[in-house]
Amino acid sequence: MIDLIPLIFYGIVCTVLAAVVPQRLKLWVRSAIGAVVGIGAALLLPILRGTFGL
Repeated sequence: MIDLIPLIFYGIVCTVLAAVVPQRLKLWVRSAIGAVVGIGAALLLPILRGTFGL
């Protein structure tokens, strides 16, 4: 069975990222921002799950 918590969490993170990153930035800059946000989200998810008991 699929764990929905990570799916929803990363969906929200990606949606917010796509909404706030300006399209005028070069592709490599947008990719770097996405990588940093993705790593941050991956590090933050276990902390949030432990805090909220999910």
